[in-house]
Amino acid sequence: MLTSKLFFRRLLMLLGIIFIFSITSCNDNDNSFTPTPVILNFSPDSTKPNKVISVLGGNFDAETSLNIVKFTSAEDSNGNFTIDLEAEVIQAQENALSVRVPLGAITGPITVTVNGELGTSPIVEIIQLALTITEISPASANRGDTVTITGQDFSEIISENVVTFGAIQATVTSASSTSLEVIVPQNAELGNTTVKVSVTSIQEETTSAFEVTDTTALSVLSYSPSGGSIGAEVTIFGANFSDVISENTVSFNGINATVSAATTTSLTVVVPNGVTSGPISVTVNGVTATGPDFTVTFSTNDSSTSLDLLKVFWLNDTIAYIVGDDGTLLKTTDSGATWTADTVIPGLAGTDDLYNVFFIDENTGWATTRSGVIYKTSDAGGSWTEWEDDDKTKSEEIRSIIFVDANTGWASGDNGIILHTTDGGSNWDVQAATFNSGTSTYTYDYDTLDFDNIFFSDANNGWAVAEKGTIISTTDGGSTWIDHTNTTLQAADIDLKRVIFTDANNGWVVGEQSTILNTTDGGSTWNTITITGNLPSDIDINYFEIVNNNLIIAVTDDAGLIQSFDGGTTFSSSMVDSGIISDSTLDLEGIAASPSGKIIIVGDDGVLLK
Repeated sequence: MLTSKLFFRRLLMLLGIIFIFSITSCNDNDNSFTPTPVILNFSPDSTKPNKVISVLGGNFDAETSLNIVKFTSAEDSNGNFTIDLEAEVIQAQENALSVRVPLGAITGPITVTVNGELGTSPIVEIIQLALTITEISPASANRGDTVTITGQDFSEIISENVVTFGAIQATVTSASSTSLEVIVPQNAELGNTTVKVSVTSIQEETTSAFEVTDTTALSVLSYSPSGGSIGAEVTIFGANFSDVISENTVSFNGINATVSAATTTSLTVVVPNGVTSGPISVTVNGVTATGPDFTVTFSTNDSSTSLDLLKVFWLNDTIAYIVGDDGTLLKTTDSGATWTADTVIPGLAGTDDLYNVFFIDENTGWATTRSGVIYKTSDAGGSWTEWEDDDKTKSEEIRSIIFVDANTGWASGDNGIILHTTDGGSNWDVQAATFNSGTSTYTYDYDTLDFDNIFFSDANNGWAVAEKGTIISTTDGGSTWIDHTNTTLQAADIDLKRVIFTDANNGWVVGEQSTILNTTDGGSTWNTITITGNLPSDIDINYFEIVNNNLIIAVTDDAGLIQSFDGGTTFSSSMVDSGIISDSTLDLEGIAASPSGKIIIVGDDGVLLK
């Protein structure tokens, strides 16, 4: 027995055939009559947008362009259909049309128009697209492996399927509506990633999780220890290193380290000078792998004194000097591994403090005191001669000293003292700080300002900083000075402690109450730098050192450090680890870096860090 649905469909077909026969007969007798298209059936009975369907019936035109086929786009609550989505006619015969279902089509009737005559079909079922990924097999694979993506509503045209692993597009090698074969890209990021399939013809996309592996890849997994000080030995563990030492390049946060031993799974290295906390990278045969962060710490060094240490000066990578209270003068010739006390400056022990030190070569150097005396050595500290001070510098602290060659130097100190020598320190002249301020010229009152630091890049160009936010510069060796005083700092009575320039335009100034200023236009304007971290916002910065293009370190009161790891863009503060300095009230007074980036920090009670 026929089902009612099948019976109804066959009845429609029979009526259609009779109707077509009748129209054709009439047409034989009347050439002016245009037959109406008749739509009897579809193959398949249901379909999806973008799929090709056969429309069966009669009175179609054999020319594809003369058949206009439209699908339903909407149905209202009363069952009325909007039939307005035109479909592409691919092939045409008088009794059958092959058409592509347009995007946006829904279940409903279609129409076929031929020569102005409109025929309407029974309802055709349109199943909506649902582009999905149900499985990726295997769930993880190496770069270059082929994986199968199973799902639905992919395109059978390979080029219409765009597959990406993370941000990297993969090659699709075969495609069906339910399966894609793809190759994991060679440069896909290792680890968990997202696979996305986009079908351009239907403007849809779907995603799924996937893990990219590479069993032959170079990798950096861990370190022992996970942190340490400069010069410490570290073992790096990973995979696919070279067992030839020279074929492994290791860098700590961008600074290369020396490899002393190598296997395919471990490398032994020494933490390099000037390094900061950050990741370790290993490069082998042009391929680089990066591991987790390595924490760089300072270590204590035996200064063999409990006196306050004030300043440190590196001559080269092996020789450095430290000065401090009661005439303390320490020297190292082995990069700080050991220190010897030089006590040959007569009469200083217990009577005067050495405030600063500067050497121009291995033999020639100068040291300054709190009482305004400048000492010179010409035999690497074997003996010292005293510069005879005059009335203007008597009993005034000489806080800073610098030379640009063996003869030309400057010193600065309390009560406006700026001194200049052109004969290697045998004679010092007082330079009057004369300024051009708008329309008037004036001379600084020597009894008002204490100059903490002076810096010269050559025989002409120099800078000095003092209390009350005072910043001055010269382009004629100190004969005249230009005033750059910061009025805000002047009003707040901020004492500036250090000035340093890396070139004619770029310079830094630090001082009390967390003050860090930066200029990029030779001092015409100064930017105030914000400091983040756990130190008080008003802590005094005592000194400042540019270690390399990335690392800048300042030392503060109460065992504090302020560091920039990005060349001065951002600064963060922290205290020196309590395991290194147990007394958090001790002030750090000085810091210096050797040419290769070896760092020494000094402070109260003989604190000596490296």
